[in-house]
Amino acid sequence: MRAAGATDSMIEYCTQQKVNWDIWLRRTRHAIPDFTLNFLLERLHAIYTGWSVPNATMDDLRLRIEALRKEKNVASIESLTEELLLGGILSALVRVKA
Repeated sequence: MRAAGATDSMIEYCTQQKVNWDIWLRRTRHAIPDFTLNFLLERLHAIYTGWSVPNATMDDLRLRIEALRKEKNVASIESLTEELLLGGILSALVRVKA
């Protein structure tokens, strides 16, 4: 994230959003149809993969999250915010790097 231009405070913010995502997913996963949830998790992973290229910036990630939030299947999940989507993408990062 630092390579993408994130400051220490942004990295701390992103860490908190990843934790918020984990809590949200644990609480909400049974209320979302499996198809929708699996679609969402795949999209988050695809966004992480597409963003994790050399010269990617935090602004690039923000634009991808804004576009994802407008997608029909994602927009239908009322409690899902852009901040949670950021956390979901960071969760994908952790899974890939682990």
